[in-house]
Amino acid sequence: QRPSPQGLFLVPLELDEASLVQLLPPMRHHGLYLHLGIPKAASTYLQLKVFPQLRGIHYYRKKYFRQFPEILNKAGEKEYPYLFSTEMFRELASRARNIGQTFPDARAILVFRRQDRWLRSRYKYYLWKNGTLNFRQYFDLANDQGWWRQADLYYRPKIEAVRASFNHEPLVLLLDELQDGKQTLIKKLESYMAASYQGQADQQKRVKEAFSERQLIFLRQFNQAFPYQKPRSWPRFLKQTHMNIRQGLNYLVALTA
Repeated sequence: QRPSPQGLFLVPLELDEASLVQLLPPMRHHGLYLHLGIPKAASTYLQLKVFPQLRGIHYYRKKYFRQFPEILNKAGEKEYPYLFSTEMFRELASRARNIGQTFPDARAILVFRRQDRWLRSRYKYYLWKNGTLNFRQYFDLANDQGWWRQADLYYRPKIEAVRASFNHEPLVLLLDELQDGKQTLIKKLESYMAASYQGQADQQKRVKEAFSERQLIFLRQFNQAFPYQKPRSWPRFLKQTHMNIRQGLNYLVALTA
């Protein structure tokens, strides 16, 4: 039995595309590109700083990914390609197979991160989202009994599942390339999508600044002392407002460390 960490929102989203793709016949478009993640692997940077600056691509922001089958169905055949972006991890293989049934000619883009660095970043995010587990409870390398299991971090099965879901070879990138040479990674995106990046050099900065180790320890102690209880019967707007207030409080707590 895995521990159930407070604040780790890994419950699958209510996926509109899951039902929409079952209602639509296999569709062909001039070009469809799907950035499928993974989370904590430069996804925010790509979504905010790179994808909007690609000339020759019709890019839809992350919030539209759930509706992309409906958007494409209404658009019909277009003479320019579409790019939709989201972040998947545990559900990556199953959702790729589901999407591939209706959009077999889509081209997938996957960005991965070295596993130790990914876990570190993901754990920081978990604490920021009201998490209470220590790192050994979060990922237990010795006994493999943590929230994340070793099998979760095997990238090869995820890549092979995406490869088998579509007719075209996916573009697989490493975050290390982004850190060591942003131009190299962007060139690969340009080549894969036959697009042209129009961004400026000063746009290639880190999008989010992480908390220090001291701040994260203090934040975990605060989360343990005051566990976040997500309202269950409130309207969606009030739930989000409640969460935003807690996130603001977490930020203030971390700053005092």
